[in-house]
Amino acid sequence: MAQLSITELKKGTLFQWEGEPYRVVDYNQKVMGRGGSIVNVRIKNLVDGKVLEKTFKGNEQLSSADVTNQNVQYLYSNNLIYPSILSATMLVI
Repeated sequence: MAQLSITELKKGTLFQWEGEPYRVVDYNQKVMGRGGSIVNVRIKNLVDGKVLEKTFKGNEQLSSADVTNQNVQYLYSNNLIYPSILSATMLVI
């Protein structure tokens, strides 16, 4: 997996943190002069859907998440004469 610096965490970026895949929901960077920068992010866990607030500092590195989007179709019965087909996009982790 590719390494990401904290300044690459833009809205919509997928990355792995503590063994779980996350998507950046909101991004705010503060430059601290000689001390480097601080990045405040709201991130959503792609497994359980929880949203967290997290602050990354300085030169921290994160791994990019290995996920893909796939178009899928579900066949289901809803008490009608004909079964229905539902099309959706699924995130594969």
